Amino acid sequence: MAVRDDNTGRWIYEDLPRPQPMAAQDMRPLAAPAHTLPPSLEPANRVWPSFVDVEFTAPFLVDGMRSTRFRGPGLVVDGAQGLVVCDRDTVPIAVGDVTVTVASSVVLPAKVVLLHPAHNFSVVRFDPARLAGSPPPDLPVDDDHYAGAKRLEQGDVVHVVAVTGDQTPVVRRTRVASRTMVATAECAPPRFRCVNVEGVRLDDQPVCLGGVLCTSAGLAVGIWVSVSSQDSSGKDTTTMLGLDIALLRPVVDALRATGRAPPLRSLDIDLWPMRAAAARAMGLSAERIAQAEAAASSGRTPQLLYVAGLLAPNTPAAGLLNAGDVLLECDGKPVDDVSQLAVVSAQSVDLVVLRDGQEIPLHVPTTELDAMETRRVVHWCGALVQKPYRAVLEQVRRLPSAVYISCTLYGSPANHYGLRPGMWIVEIEGRPVSTVDEFIATLQDLRLSSCGSPKPAVGLHYVRVTVVNKSLATRVLSLCVDNHYWPP
Repeated sequence: MAVRDDNTGRWIYEDLPRPQPMAAQDMRPLAAPAHTLPPSLEPANRVWPSFVDVEFTAPFLVDGMRSTRFRGPGLVVDGAQGLVVCDRDTVPIAVGDVTVTVASSVVLPAKVVLLHPAHNFSVVRFDPARLAGSPPPDLPVDDDHYAGAKRLEQGDVVHVVAVTGDQTPVVRRTRVASRTMVATAECAPPRFRCVNVEGVRLDDQPVCLGGVLCTSAGLAVGIWVSVSSQDSSGKDTTTMLGLDIALLRPVVDALRATGRAPPLRSLDIDLWPMRAAAARAMGLSAERIAQAEAAASSGRTPQLLYVAGLLAPNTPAAGLLNAGDVLLECDGKPVDDVSQLAVVSAQSVDLVVLRDGQEIPLHVPTTELDAMETRRVVHWCGALVQKPYRAVLEQVRRLPSAVYISCTLYGSPANHYGLRPGMWIVEIEGRPVSTVDEFIATLQDLRLSSCGSPKPAVGLHYVRVTVVNKSLATRVLSLCVDNHYWPP
């Protein structure tokens, strides 16, 4: 609450009293009634009890977000532990508030436990003790598809069980129209994009928020998710795709067994398929062509994978692999599926690549991926500063510093004096800052005057800030600090 001081013209702020803790009766477990769908919507009744509604609210626009509110369906994969899977269009980042609505009746707080850095899904957890009676049942899955022994292929008959924006169920029997690599473009501002995974499209895709693909017996064989990207004009786009249910297994099994996300490692490369004929023109031997044909599963056209681009500039893999390299072997096995290299568990892999017509063996260390990404955001003069996240690293060849401006608030000194999202702060008053901790320490030091006494908190003073943009162009800005209305 603020009261205007007529003598100075300033608004003087006072903190409001903290809210009272919830009464004991408000903490009692609530019952979530089970809803049954009509027989005409079979086989949806087998999977529908595992559907929940997930809402996510971000306090600030960080990690390239353009909106602060998101909503979509979630799938309960472990009711006893409260584990729910949803797509990354529903829970895109870790910094925010999550709620899970069970049976369209009980709203429960939840927290993010994993954001998959490559595949398009997140995992959140709610407390099952907040529900009276049994928690929602686990999503029933087809064992062969969950284990990866089978996968969705063109022509397969599937049943889409999904939900619309008003929580109306949608059930449709259709066929898989195609199975291709998921293509997403780099976004501005940089944000997560789904890479190195194959998705399926359907003949008759329903208009919905997402759901599952299941068999006629009601066993899930895939998840139906929303994938976001941008077109060539910079306009946000959304595509509905199906992902194999086997992609969830490493994460879900680890969370069930240990309660923690599994270690996820990557080569930090963007992979794309190449026809064997194109590889032959690049010098691939007939023996390798025959090997690719033998490795291809029944009914699939033999294809190889090549490095379309590097996803991080300062990793060991970036120093060993080049764009255009064709991947032939990984740890002695022929490479014929992107899932072999999208996410790995080993700290290093032995590759054989085709480069300039020659087969080259490489021992490539992998990079550990952060399953939560941004955990810390610092506010200064209306600028939200953070460590550069993975999507930023994709779009730069050299990292100016680890002090990245993710957002500037309208009307703030940062916004008024020229700080912009996508800039890196490299100096404050001529003092180099390379990390967020150094940035904070430098600002704290500058708050002391030459005689060692703190500057008045309400005083106005100018600070010289050196920034570098995405094109590596350097600018020096003079920013008027206002610690009264925009305190650190």
